[in-house]
Amino acid sequence: MITNAVGWLRPADAAKALSLSRGAIYRLITPDRPMLVYWRVLPRKILISAASVAAYRAATSGGDFWEDRASVEAYSRLVQADIRELFR
Repeated sequence: MITNAVGWLRPADAAKALSLSRGAIYRLITPDRPMLVYWRVLPRKILISAASVAAYRAATSGGDFWEDRASVEAYSRLVQADIRELFR
């Protein structure tokens, strides 16, 4: 269980790190296919794992990531497993 916010970013900071809009960040944390590990601290407060931002940047740096549906689905399953592990 998470007990502190060390290593977590606000959505605005994650957006800046990935050169995306905040809206794009929120689309990347949808419950059905998350691409970033996130923690809903309060109903209107979300934090995003800095490690998952770095992993997402590395995974998507190759231009063919989004074209290969299997790799996108596999990456999303890994993120879902990470989220489940954090909140056990």
